[in-house]
Amino acid sequence: METMFYTYALKNRRSGSWYIGYTADITQRMSQHQKKKPEYTLLYFETYLDSGTARERERALKLFGGAFRALKKRLGEESNISPRMRERDE
Repeated sequence: METMFYTYALKNRRSGSWYIGYTADITQRMSQHQKKKPEYTLLYFETYLDSGTARERERALKLFGGAFRALKKRLGEESNISPRMRERDE
């Protein structure tokens, strides 16, 4: 079985802030988030065959507003409020 890599987006239900990250084990990572950040909900994830591509996508979503705006549009999140991005804490 091949290892898959994931880029994902969480959203805080109360404040509306976003968290973007990447991982090789999305089940374990979501469990970690639920312990540390129970107010965040997984809204979206993408699957990749290699770590480098997943990290590049994470970086694009964090650093390039157009990539994040396009994702929000796909998710129906039309708000113009800037996301509060944090570096992943793995």
